[in-house]
Amino acid sequence: RKEREGRREGREGERSRASMMRWTVACIPRLSDADEDALEEGAGSKDSTAQATPQIRKIKPKKRIGSYEFTGQVLGAGATAAVYHARCVNTGREVAIKCLPACRGPFPKEVLALRQVASSGHPHICEFLEHRRSKGVDYIVLDYCSGGEVYQSIEDYGAMDEVTVRQWSYDMVSGLRFVHEAGVVHRDLKLENFLFSTKGARTIKLCDFGLSFVYPRIPDSNFMYPLLCAKCGTQSYTPPEMLAKYPEYEGFPVDIWALGVCIFSMCSGFFPVEEASEEDWRFCRLVAAQTEGVSSCMAIFGFYNQQCHFSPELIDLLDGMLQVEPSRRPTIQAIAKHGWFDCMALAANGDIRCTLLDTSFESEESMRTTHEDIINMMCSSDAAVSP
Repeated sequence: RKEREGRREGREGERSRASMMRWTVACIPRLSDADEDALEEGAGSKDSTAQATPQIRKIKPKKRIGSYEFTGQVLGAGATAAVYHARCVNTGREVAIKCLPACRGPFPKEVLALRQVASSGHPHICEFLEHRRSKGVDYIVLDYCSGGEVYQSIEDYGAMDEVTVRQWSYDMVSGLRFVHEAGVVHRDLKLENFLFSTKGARTIKLCDFGLSFVYPRIPDSNFMYPLLCAKCGTQSYTPPEMLAKYPEYEGFPVDIWALGVCIFSMCSGFFPVEEASEEDWRFCRLVAAQTEGVSSCMAIFGFYNQQCHFSPELIDLLDGMLQVEPSRRPTIQAIAKHGWFDCMALAANGDIRCTLLDTSFESEESMRTTHEDIINMMCSSDAAVSP
């Protein structure tokens, strides 16, 4: 009897294990044919990332998609997408085409944000042209900015003077203001995602809305603003509330912090809190400094035993943008009206006096150069209209 009971228990155990195996196999997501091919190509490779994201390795753009012909130049590649240079065969216009694995819906969520903000021809947002899908790949066609990344300029030349940074930041603020007023949070603001429109030109455009969130509209044409909980973005630009273990945060203040990091880095040549973690000691010191009324900029320079050389107006601006408490950060509308941008606002209205404003932090030599440039510009303008 004991032997029969033992055999019965053994058979029941085998059936139970077989049932568990069938359940486990059913729960494992199946790879598509493209994924299996990519895994076979990556077999034996030492690149673990390639095997972790087989779809990205498989994406190889066609020679042509619609009226756009690929030139073979790779403009950039990330964990989820690659960007290629292409040219319109009808007009000769250069474009950048972002290629990523096709999503389940009719178009990627990035296209929803792009249609909201990047199809109206705003001068400081990389223009969205069209979206196509072919053979499991989404193609997002964008305007081509040949001037390169702002980050690369800082890498090549180091920290910039405040006059230059003010001009660049004015473009950044203008683009982000349009994005926020359209009900979109970017969530990946960084110097790599601000591009110069052309080589030699200083017009800056915002790009890459892959991590953005579009707030839903309610019947009275306003937006609903739910708390967000996704951890995303680049760590050196990420605010402390997004680094929490279970984050719940408002969207717009996240962009304000990241934009403050961009402006600080362009002027100083380093990140205020590089590669930070949730319990980073620098955040603790920032909280203590802000509680005691000490300037955030002064505290950050103190982390690295350096002396802050920013102008009082810039310090006042960044002290607000780099507040650890999100509710204390200014809105993008308030930033656009800040005194540090006063001369840029005058320039937008065609007032030449803006070039002479707010130069107290510049050396006498740079001021003389500025005056000479203005005189030369006025003389050349007079010469152009004289008979």
